[in-house]
Amino acid sequence: SMSVVVFATGKDTTDLDRATMVANNATGEITNVKISLNGVQLDIPASYGYPFIDNQSRTIIPVRIISERLGHQVEWDNATQTATIDGEISITIGEKIVRTPNGDIKMDTFAILKGDRTYVPLRFVVEALGYEVSYNGPNRANNYQHMVDISGQPKTPVEPEKPSTGHDLEHITINSPNSRTTFTLPGDDTNHDFSLLYDPWQTDLETQYDDAERLLRARFGNNPEIDEVINYMRSDTDLTKKFWKINGQSIMVQSVYKVSGLVSVWRAE
Repeated sequence: SMSVVVFATGKDTTDLDRATMVANNATGEITNVKISLNGVQLDIPASYGYPFIDNQSRTIIPVRIISERLGHQVEWDNATQTATIDGEISITIGEKIVRTPNGDIKMDTFAILKGDRTYVPLRFVVEALGYEVSYNGPNRANNYQHMVDISGQPKTPVEPEKPSTGHDLEHITINSPNSRTTFTLPGDDTNHDFSLLYDPWQTDLETQYDDAERLLRARFGNNPEIDEVINYMRSDTDLTKKFWKINGQSIMVQSVYKVSGLVSVWRAE
């Protein structure tokens, strides 16, 4: 089982702490709480809520921002008032249960909605996600902050999905940092399909050629005509402008002022 050293206790959270906080906060929350991951403080923008210690000495966190900072995804179902982490760990407002694939975990207080944010006791959620927690009470060395450290291996933060351009070649990955592909959105007042600009003076020229070839083959498949286009593109760093027409689409390959190569493809007329 996981070892956890937890949070503020009556011993750490002194009457002076409470008196000071109550003067500023009618609920008695202690808000000078810092959350860190493996010793590195987590950035929690104010708009996402804030961690605090409640009047029962529990560390309470806004579940979305903490989970996301650990690389987990959170979905909110307004109809059921339920936050779900990674599609499998769920917490419902007004309940004392964290539901997990390995069974329910009973919390010692309710999940609450505060400022449109779901708040839960930190320990139960981070344990359910497989982390350990340690607490260091306020002292002179930490500038009298309540320090909570989450330890464990975080997931890789998930990159937000890029909005689709509606172009069927957008899934092609460009491996060279020196290639620039430009996809034209359907409905634009241009008849370009796509273009790729490459730099023949970079050391990754072969990778740039490979990027261009993958785009061309994704559009035109494997046939002798597209082979000719690709072979010409790869043949020299100083190319005279040349055109092909395949499946009604025009293709142009040329060098631009001897400093870059350009492959342009137009839509079928």
